[in-house]
This record gives sequence, C-alpha cells and structure tokens, in this order.
Amino acid sequence: MYLSIEKNSRLFTSITLVLLCFFVFSNSTFAQSFSGSYSGPVDGGKGELIIEQIGNIINLKLTVGGAGCAGEIKSSGKLQGNKAVLVKKEDDQECILTINFKNDGVKIEEESCSNFHSFSCSFSSYKGVFKRVKK
Repeated sequence: MYLSIEKNSRLFTSITLVLLCFFVFSNSTFAQSFSGSYSGPVDGGKGELIIEQIGNIINLKLTVGGAGCAGEIKSSGKLQGNKAVLVKKEDDQECILTINFKNDGVKIEEESCSNFHSFSCSFSSYKGVFKRVKK
C-alpha cells in the first residue's frame, strides 16, 4: 500500500512540474507575438508600421509621411529577445533599423537611411514609441 501511494505522489509531482513549465514558457517573451499594425510620431511627420512575426523572424513595412516628408522601407531580420536589427541594402546604400519592443509599443532607431525617405523626416521614433493599433 505504501509503495502505491509513493508512486502516485511521484506521478502527481511530475504532472504538476510539466504543467508549471508549460504555463511559464507559454506566457514568456518567446511566445509573445509582435505581429500587428502600429502608429506613431517620427521626426517630420507620422509613421505607420506593419510587423509580421514568423517564429523569430520579423518582417517590417514602415511608411512615414507629413509636410515635406515621405518614405517607405520593407525589411526582415532576426528577433533576439525583444530586439531586432534589420538591414536594407539597395544599390550602394544601406539602411539599418534597430527595433526595440517595449511594454508600451515599438521604438525604432535608424542609421544611414536618408536615401529611403525625404531629408525632412526620419524612420526613428520621435518622442516615444509606435503604439499598437491593430493585432
């Protein structure tokens, strides 16, 4: 009788641990999807951002516009934690976008992207982050 109770106790403990691990990992950053539409201010105008996440790959389309401001870029990159660095090469030009996913939205910083938008604007988040408008 004692042996049977001990086996049941081990089984119960094993099942509890498996369920606990499932719950923890299913609610972690790895399970979080950043896919959706975002909107926010950029230097010189307004930005519209569409992100499609497939596993740890981020596909991005970013459009900016305003008075004297226009630009668009599409790129892909690998998500590492809550950050992705996307590189777009076109002709002899290279644009680097650093995407940081935060609790309140998406922060974008650009490097060498002026050939992909007007000189009067930027792809970088301005005064905050892009806020999610649609999943």
